[in-house]
Amino acid sequence: MSNLFVRLAKFRGRPERSSVENFFTELVAELLRQEKPILNVTLETLLKGSAALPPAEHVGVRTQVRTCSRRPALSGLVLDLVLECPTLNVIIENKVDSPLTKGQLEQYLDYAEEIGPSKVAVISRDRCPEADNCDHKLFLHGFFWSDLADLWCASRESVSNQYLLKGVLEFMKEQNMGPVEPFEQEELRAPALWSSFSRKTHALISRLSRRLEPGDPGDKEDLDHREPYGMGPSPEGGLNEPGLIGTLWSSPVGIRADDCDFWYFVGLAYPPYPEWWLPPIPTEEPETVVAVGMWLSGPPSHVDQFQAELYPAVEALISQGFEVARTQNLQAVMLCRRRPLREFLAEAESTTRIIEFLESSHRTLVASEQIPRLHELIRKQRGPLPSSA
Repeated sequence: MSNLFVRLAKFRGRPERSSVENFFTELVAELLRQEKPILNVTLETLLKGSAALPPAEHVGVRTQVRTCSRRPALSGLVLDLVLECPTLNVIIENKVDSPLTKGQLEQYLDYAEEIGPSKVAVISRDRCPEADNCDHKLFLHGFFWSDLADLWCASRESVSNQYLLKGVLEFMKEQNMGPVEPFEQEELRAPALWSSFSRKTHALISRLSRRLEPGDPGDKEDLDHREPYGMGPSPEGGLNEPGLIGTLWSSPVGIRADDCDFWYFVGLAYPPYPEWWLPPIPTEEPETVVAVGMWLSGPPSHVDQFQAELYPAVEALISQGFEVARTQNLQAVMLCRRRPLREFLAEAESTTRIIEFLESSHRTLVASEQIPRLHELIRKQRGPLPSSA
């Protein structure tokens, strides 16, 4: 039997077609071969009420089986997965990112009828109407991968290779095929807590923005001013993607903020953070932050060199609590001053203290006149803008 990774290499992604189904089929087959408890529960589900359950040790697992038939229409079909039991073959059609057609299903059933004791099952990510409407005597049923994932997860105590099972289940989660983790008691209040957090962050940022001078921190022709800038909750407390909320200045002017290569941000950040944001502070909780973000073009060595040259230029700011840090994806450098939101909760009038921290950090950075200098460094590094070419 060939190595799993050798088989998977055949299905590496290509721009012209998806390979998820075949890749996933090989993962499932390897799990069924190695773990008899998983094979048992799978056969139990597929053959429930239709045949005697064969011993798992006598079941062969084959993938990408090419058919051979006297009928041209049935010859050369590729069967995704076949479980070869002593008295019955179970032909499994795996459907993850392509639809099941009526013609496909009919061909598999005709082939099963031709070769003898065989039955056909369809296991899919999404509902397959063709499977729902099929009443052929050799058709087992249409099943969902998510249901099997739940059963496999429930059988994990009897599995010897936990790494393999965990890897397959994680892949299935990424492909929206489960399993779904059960709710915990403390999570039931999460929507109400998130709504409350959302309203409070918007109120705080709204108050902060009214205290910052409109022209800060530089020439309006060089930096776009977005107020408030948010990648996060709505003022009404809607459950949107978390990230950042605050006041933002960015460049180049007129470009969408997410595509800019120079940022100056004053506000709040909270997990899960975007990959281009700073590494989370140890608590991985919301934080107050004032940050200049600089995205550099070119190889990583350019970012390394820029970061090394930045330290002496901002030495005075570092002595006042600022730091120079790389983003999580290592593609940008940030000059920032931040503090966990939790640290303010023990202080009297914590909201006022948060605003004071952000405002004083902002004033310190603006007074240093480093923002226009850093912007000029990035402008030189990236070359002329298209509008000035």
